[in-house]
Amino acid sequence: MPVDVRVESVVSRVRVADPDALLTPEVLERIVQVVLARLEEREAERRDRDDDQSVRGRAARL
Repeated sequence: MPVDVRVESVVSRVRVADPDALLTPEVLERIVQVVLARLEEREAERRDRDDDQSVRGRAARL
């Protein structure tokens, strides 16, 4: 059976954090390094794919 409860007063503590401050320079640098490495991998994969699809690429390997 539901019961109604009336609250006259509530005390609460709230801490506000700056979301930009949550990333330390070290963490941000690590993220940048991982992203750059992934972009380099993608570029290498693209070059390999383009090389595989080109006549010059195949001829150079023969």
